[in-house]
Amino acid sequence: MVNITGLIGGSPAGAKLSILSYNATSFAGNFIIITTGSGDIVKNFTDTPSSSWGATVDYSNVIIFTFDLTTAIDIVFFLVPIAQSLPTTTTLAPPTTPPYNGPYTFDPSLTLIDLTVAIDASSLNKGFNDCKNTLQKIASLYSYDSGNARLSFFGFSPTANIGFGLNEPWSLDNVTLQNVWTTLKPITGGNGYSNVFAPFKNYFEQVQDGPYKFRDNVQRVFLYCTSIDAGKPGSTDVQLIQGLIDDNDLKVIIINLNSTSSFDTAFFQNLIQLTGTGSSKAYAYSVTESSPLDVKKIVNEYIQNGNQLCSLPSSSDAILLDLWRDNSFNVPIPDAHVYCNYMNSVQIYHAKPSQVVRFKFDDFNLNYNKDFVIVSTDNVEVGRITGYTGYTYFCVQANDTVTLTFTSTGDKVYSGFTGAVTAFPDIDTCKTPPSKLTTPSSSSSPSGNYKVGQYHEYKYIHL
Repeated sequence: MVNITGLIGGSPAGAKLSILSYNATSFAGNFIIITTGSGDIVKNFTDTPSSSWGATVDYSNVIIFTFDLTTAIDIVFFLVPIAQSLPTTTTLAPPTTPPYNGPYTFDPSLTLIDLTVAIDASSLNKGFNDCKNTLQKIASLYSYDSGNARLSFFGFSPTANIGFGLNEPWSLDNVTLQNVWTTLKPITGGNGYSNVFAPFKNYFEQVQDGPYKFRDNVQRVFLYCTSIDAGKPGSTDVQLIQGLIDDNDLKVIIINLNSTSSFDTAFFQNLIQLTGTGSSKAYAYSVTESSPLDVKKIVNEYIQNGNQLCSLPSSSDAILLDLWRDNSFNVPIPDAHVYCNYMNSVQIYHAKPSQVVRFKFDDFNLNYNKDFVIVSTDNVEVGRITGYTGYTYFCVQANDTVTLTFTSTGDKVYSGFTGAVTAFPDIDTCKTPPSKLTTPSSSSSPSGNYKVGQYHEYKYIHL
């Protein structure tokens, strides 16, 4: 840490930063983070530092250099003290992105998603036209480009193999999707119920591998609309499809437009099996005679409800911490590969005023500076963590309530974190490194590298 004391021209000091020299055989696995005393990030070096790099910090006299190294390097930073540039007004600058004031919880047009809209084209589906209109309205909310959403159509019928139709996967937008609805008509034949499970195998054959595969670290949603049950699946189809849904972290949402039949085994004994397990459990939105079709509700309470899609609701009761006992936590739940967009999962713990609480992360991998773990004591934030690391821990003094909140945006999703909350009698005991560490898989990290864990005392921790 560099603390520049004294005044320059009557103003507190800041600094101009540059790299004087750098020498190393490799920077792989290394991280250098430069922050101010208030926790603002000046630079996070995750690749070889350039000799041309420079930065001006004219708002803080405290510069913190954090080195997390797996290979040796020789680097010299050069600081030139300068006067701080104090603001001439307290008026806040206008935000670069206007606040979203639309009808949805979050702005769908800024969401990163691989979205498949699917329809039951059976002539028995009396909600066929309503399904087309509903799926079109939802699809029109998103922006289709490489940095946001991708859109596919998939159809099911009693006899014809509709599948992706005449369109390649992820080739549609809200305009071309309208052309699909114009040409799609109800189909009769067979026993009247659409085959769902066998065609679903063809779906995964296209999107699991090859040129049309799902994007990595992007939430995948399959939105299927019908008012009737599916045809009876083959003897091995259900287990196969459920496994593929889990393996691909596909979030299946059923829109049931049958206002007289709830989505349960009494009426949907076949379609109800179109689900994964755990974090990929399917959810159904059902209209009723008293609650008509509501697109806003489908978006807000299903597509944008990350806690529900990942089957990880906030805790309803606080967990009482006992000394020395680990209380484990995972986001997402075990066996899932990535967490969900738009999560706000809150876990609450009670500790005695004399106790110190340790948060230990054995594996930590979040979307840097977009998704956060926030630690609060007695409703006051004391720590905010983002980024990725293999192992880290820190301690906070507990007065009564300690809260861990995980929040995610509509951007990329990663493998989340595993760890434990433990109460200790004093700070020195808490800071003692845990004896048992886990070794996470390198495939979980965006960089493929993990850092050796260490104790942190920063108020804001950017890993």
